[in-house]
Formats: sequence, C-alpha cells, structure tokens
Amino acid sequence: MTNPPGFQNTTQIGVTEQSNSSGIVLYFHPGTRAVRPRWLLEELGVSYDLVLVNLGEGEHKRRPYLAINPAAKVPALTDGEITLTESLAICMHLADRFQEKNLAPAAGTIDRACYYKWMAYSVGTLEPAILEKIRRQKTESEGGKYVTLSQAMTEFDVAVGVLETALESSQFILGDRFTAVDVMVGSLINWANNMHFIESHQHTLEWLRRLKSRPAYLRATKN
Repeated sequence: MTNPPGFQNTTQIGVTEQSNSSGIVLYFHPGTRAVRPRWLLEELGVSYDLVLVNLGEGEHKRRPYLAINPAAKVPALTDGEITLTESLAICMHLADRFQEKNLAPAAGTIDRACYYKWMAYSVGTLEPAILEKIRRQKTESEGGKYVTLSQAMTEFDVAVGVLETALESSQFILGDRFTAVDVMVGSLINWANNMHFIESHQHTLEWLRRLKSRPAYLRATKN
C-alpha cells in the first residue's frame, strides 16, 4: 500500500488481501464531520482506505487535497470515478451503494420518504440550531448582546424536541431498524451532548447511549 501523493498517513481498514477491494478512500480527521462516513463504513463492514488529512499541518489547504475538495474541508471520499464531499452526500451514497446492508430503506417506500426528511433535518435544522446555541452562549459569556436569528431557523430546544418525540416509542429514528439516519443525527446529538445541551431529553439520551455502544461506533472513534 502506498500513500496518495501529498499525504503521509494511510490505513487500510477491513482489508484481507493486498488491496482495498471496494476501492473506497475516505479522507479523514478525528473529531470532525468525517467521523460520520467513517462510522457508516464501519457499520457497512466494507473495506476502505483511511487517509489522515493533518489539519494541524495545513494539509487540507495544500494542492493535493484541494484537488479533491476545493473547499478545504473534511470529509471527502473517492469511490472509483466518483469524488464526493459533504458528509450527508457521502453517507447517502454509501448507504445506497451497499443497499444489501439495509442501512437505507428501499426507494419509493414510506420509510424512504421519512429517511429523506430526517437526513435533511440533520444538517438543515439540527446542526444550525446547535451552532446558533453555541453562538448565543459565547456572545453572552463575553458580555455581548445576543441578536436572535430565531425567525430564520428553528430554536435548538424545538429541534431536539422533534427528535425526542420520535424516539418516545422507537429504538431508532425509523423505528426498530438502525439506518444511516441514526449515524447522521446521532453524530450531531453527540456533539450537543458534549456541550451539555440535551440533559433534559431522556429518550434522546437513551438512544445516544445505544448508538455509542455499537461496535462500529467504537471502532470509528477509537483513534
């Protein structure tokens, strides 16, 4: 195995032969949105190459990585002739690429429609709400005047309340079946939990504990 040009640290995951049989390469840095597709790859149980993009040394702003993702952000994924950025797009692609693993509902079903809704919720509603709550705390802690953007976005407690209600009678977001939606939303709720934002949402906390006990999650976050 050789490193891609411009990168120093590549690890083969789940490879039992001399090469990566799936052809998938994930460009990754710990503690970023790149954890989402890595977690999903572990849930899928497929082989892949993991390329560490050293943010501390600015590898994401150098020509080799900019050729992959001009936005200079992780994650990025290559899969044969496909190059994808954005964690949501990558996770949806992977779940469909390995449809036999049952991490995405079949197209044209009611569950698939709900799957689209929750995928959009993850980055369109929940993530902005978390960021806005962080902005408010930072502004107020520094003695500044917080100017609400609530008319332009969903308040954090409302956004999490939607999830809390959905989890009142389900093991996972789409019922008793774990899917890629749980990866996307779960990674964001874990971030919010680290900020002590969800302590009053018992069903959401119990769901998060179930997610974090999954072997695939533990493998994806062990580094």
